[in-house]
Amino acid sequence: ASAFYEIAYIDSSARSFSLAVVDCLQRFVQREGKSNDTTIRERVGISLLNFCKKHVPLIQKWSQEKLSVCKYIKQHLPADESIDVIPFGSVAQGLCGQDSDLDICFQAPRYFDSFPHS
Repeated sequence: ASAFYEIAYIDSSARSFSLAVVDCLQRFVQREGKSNDTTIRERVGISLLNFCKKHVPLIQKWSQEKLSVCKYIKQHLPADESIDVIPFGSVAQGLCGQDSDLDICFQAPRYFDSFPHS
């Protein structure tokens, strides 16, 4: 899943992990004189496309199943409480695996306001 996170690469612009890998492979192969840009891009592109076709529907299914827990929790909180149930992490990003945990942040402004602030 981490391959889908964006990373800073070379010129500090946001690039996907897979594009950064393609750039590195291109440089290596060009130095070795064994191939050209198109071949590397096509191979990585086809491989990534096949991976996505196989895994994206599963990842979406797992994310929805895990996110349903947040809805369940919210439905069972006292109606008079203003508590937000906010998922974060790989599930919220849609990048979870079947065994990924669900990270949840509970925000309760009424309770937060009662803490002393510096």
